[in-house]
Amino acid sequence: MWGTGVYTGGSSICTAAVHFGLISPDTGGSVAFDVLGAQPEFVGSEARGVASGDHDAFGPAFQFSD
Repeated sequence: MWGTGVYTGGSSICTAAVHFGLISPDTGGSVAFDVLGAQPEFVGSEARGVASGDHDAFGPAFQFSD
């Protein structure tokens, strides 16, 4: 999984949702997301026990909806 807030299209949506704090690995759940075009870069981080990596330009991408 790559990115923080905005994730590469090749990232696992479920893992990204845990990283973003929307669901937990134990209970899962439903999430809504928006598909975005190519992004110039993705910055990784560690959150909620999940590490994401950096990635160069990639498209498509996604981010979680409100």
